Amino acid sequence: LGVLLNQARLATTQVLSWTSPQIYRSNDKTAYVYLRWEGGTGRPFAVAGGMPGNGSGSVAGRVFYDANKDGRIQADESGAQGIEVVLDGRYRSTTDAEGRFFFPMVGVGRHQLSLTLDSVPLPWGAADGTVLSVDVPLRGEANAEIPITKVEE
Repeated sequence: LGVLLNQARLATTQVLSWTSPQIYRSNDKTAYVYLRWEGGTGRPFAVAGGMPGNGSGSVAGRVFYDANKDGRIQADESGAQGIEVVLDGRYRSTTDAEGRFFFPMVGVGRHQLSLTLDSVPLPWGAADGTVLSVDVPLRGEANAEIPITKVEE
């Protein structure tokens, strides 16, 4: 953007004097605007755990304190906050205050969920197996409930 303001100009309407030239300031203002445009198409969002172009879905779930060790969430069992959930050993999400986690844009097919054990508070630990398999449907959502249980002494 170029702007030229208040350029001095020599007055030519009056008789010029060699001893004192007539100078006035103009109110003319000039502005230059340059616009560049390129046409093109956007790129698709990156898909976690899958090949681009194969479609995607999402993975959602909840990590909870499994007091009775039945592997299912009960009304009196609360969600575990601050637990790191790992998708396919690579992508990470941390649970919220209700123990919920979410992975958007996950490639269609079978994926593995696990917990980072350092993020699980003592005396709790990951339940048997610590790895959970989920199948992500095209444009759908795979749900998973991941229990953590008290470690036996």
